[in-house]
Amino acid sequence: MDVRHRFSSEREEERYRRETDDQDRPSARKRRQWPGALLALQLLFFARIVAALTAHITDCDETFNYWEPMHYLLYGKGFQTWEYSPQFAIRSYAYVLLHAVIAWPIKVLALDKTYLPCPSNDNVKTQLKQVLCGLARFFDGRLARYTLVFLLIGSGMFISSAAFLPSSFSMVTTMAAYGALLHGNYCIFIFAIGLGTLWGWPFVGALGISGAIYIVFYQKLLLYFVKWTIIWLIVILAPLLAMDSYYYGKFTLAPLNIVMYNVFSGKGPELYGVESWTFYFINGFLNFNLAFILAVSSAPILIGVIVCRKRYHITGGYNVVKVLTVISPMYLWMAIFFTRPHKEERFLYPIYPLICCSAAMVICECQSLVENACKNSFSFIRQLLRLGVAATFLMYILLSLSRTMILHIGYQAPIEVYKQLPTVVAEHKAISKLQNVNICVGKEWHRFPSNFFLPERCQLQFIKSEFRGQLPKLYGSGVDATRIIPSHMNDENKEEPSRYLKLQDCHLLVDLETLVATPYEPSYSKDIKNWKTIINFAYLDSVRSHKLFRAFYVPTLSAKNVHFNQYIVMISTNVSKPLSHDHRQ
Repeated sequence: MDVRHRFSSEREEERYRRETDDQDRPSARKRRQWPGALLALQLLFFARIVAALTAHITDCDETFNYWEPMHYLLYGKGFQTWEYSPQFAIRSYAYVLLHAVIAWPIKVLALDKTYLPCPSNDNVKTQLKQVLCGLARFFDGRLARYTLVFLLIGSGMFISSAAFLPSSFSMVTTMAAYGALLHGNYCIFIFAIGLGTLWGWPFVGALGISGAIYIVFYQKLLLYFVKWTIIWLIVILAPLLAMDSYYYGKFTLAPLNIVMYNVFSGKGPELYGVESWTFYFINGFLNFNLAFILAVSSAPILIGVIVCRKRYHITGGYNVVKVLTVISPMYLWMAIFFTRPHKEERFLYPIYPLICCSAAMVICECQSLVENACKNSFSFIRQLLRLGVAATFLMYILLSLSRTMILHIGYQAPIEVYKQLPTVVAEHKAISKLQNVNICVGKEWHRFPSNFFLPERCQLQFIKSEFRGQLPKLYGSGVDATRIIPSHMNDENKEEPSRYLKLQDCHLLVDLETLVATPYEPSYSKDIKNWKTIINFAYLDSVRSHKLFRAFYVPTLSAKNVHFNQYIVMISTNVSKPLSHDHRQ
């Protein structure tokens, strides 16, 4: 059953009203058509390519829970975290396989795996374009145009669109879902929410509540909703169960396991740190600056606009039910995650497009209110409003580019360092003769970008640092390694000493030189008797740098107020000597 016809009369009425309101502006319809679906897609494609080529990995979970399992599935080598132990099984191999299949030609064609992009977000640009077209049809072209600007330039979109994380995948499926809802394709809305919930992140199901209410109560399609929910549940769940049960060697429903662990186990994510209630507000402003402020305050502002329209009998404005359908998922998500003790930037990825849309909606509604109130007079006020809107976007663009620039300048060093390692291993006289090369990390273990950056004969090793949590370990050998419960793993983030290699058995050492040295994190580069620095890149020192200028790049001023440490690679001066027989401490 195609229910899109239910929108037709309503949409025609709104289109007629807008055209009638704009009779005194002959060029209005042309402006609403710009930039057009094709140009919007091209702009989004360019922005996402730039992100894929220049963004760094911001979260060690991305490396060890997704890139490493995918490297294992493709090349038979990679790190395994406790979440992938069959004893706990809270991560889905189906999600990793979805990307490994796409990346498989890289291995078959023997291409450079260092430049493997994150295939999960190849559809970001397409889904964004779908959302924009849907906004233009569901509301108007102005809202779609403003949303496009927020999506294109935002630092949050720059980071999230290049990430290989379930929250990024859920961001894509949420965009697909609401793009379908705005077009009246309710069947696809249900599928996309289900896919994001079961294959991505189970908590993202909360973002489908407002859409489900709209379909069931506003469109009165209860039986339709139930029918397609059951159909898509079977279609999505069957391959998920098959793949996870195969790789874990037992019946496994990973989405259920992660909910049970995080909500009902009594352990949960608090083991990995807690943050202040201000964390998401600061993070949201850094990633979306003015757009985040507008989005968070969208509900009271839009209520104020509605009150003004009714009190002063001002025409125009969006349908209240439709507005609530679009902005309420964002508020629900904030209510859930802003109140949790454990906070991470990636937890907000699924609502990033909704933040952009909500901010654009505030501007559009305020602009429409003033334009209709001053339709026959006060042209000066209308011109002043347009200047204010232009100034808002200009400030947003400048702050977003400034934030993205400092992220690239300040934190790109780890990626650049690991890109150099294949050359060092191949060309350095002492290293090139070794059959197996131990590349060691201490406190910098969490910035390792994955085995995709290491040559085949190299192995990342951990040396003891001040970190007292649990580190990942290599998958076992054999085709059934994913089914074997690994030794020395726990779900309480307790340190496992078996992970450590003796320092004297390291051939190369990757470290960040800081002004603070401890017994387990000394300044290795000063030990010139045992180590020689061969590669170094600048890495931003957040402690010594000015808070404002470490957050936003300002030409000239940032150079004076931002300080850098050195991200270095050292080679052991004893590399030609035989290793000890006992490699582990």
